[in-house]
Amino acid sequence: MNVKESISNKACITLTFSSEECNIAETIYNSIFAEVVNPANVGKIVTNIDLNGCTIKICIEADTLSHLRAFLNSILYLTNTSIEVIKIEKKKFK
Repeated sequence: MNVKESISNKACITLTFSSEECNIAETIYNSIFAEVVNPANVGKIVTNIDLNGCTIKICIEADTLSHLRAFLNSILYLTNTSIEVIKIEKKKFK
């Protein structure tokens, strides 16, 4: 579905975790799921997120390149924050 009739602004992010880190893929997926399926008011945007084993795939189509960039920045920031929290928790239990 195109959110704009002219050139569309699309991107897909694929996050693949190694077999040693595969167990955190679901945690990260759950951490960012709500933001992906119900993004903040950043214009007209269509999103999709899938988890398949050790891989998370997020696809986005936005009405403007600026809105696409804002959404990607948000998702990457949330993903990084999730990973950092997991690292802190792992250190606590060592």
